[in-house]
Amino acid sequence: MEIEWGQLQLEQSAWSTHAFVESVAATKLKMATPPPADIELVSP
Repeated sequence: MEIEWGQLQLEQSAWSTHAFVESVAATKLKMATPPPADIELVSP
């Protein structure tokens, strides 16, 4: 169980990296950053 727990922790850390999330968003979800003209900043 300790080995499996260690493997799950490694998998979780890989899934939570910015690069991995961005890669999945681009490839599987066909998402992209909008052009700067389409970005609006909203103050709280």
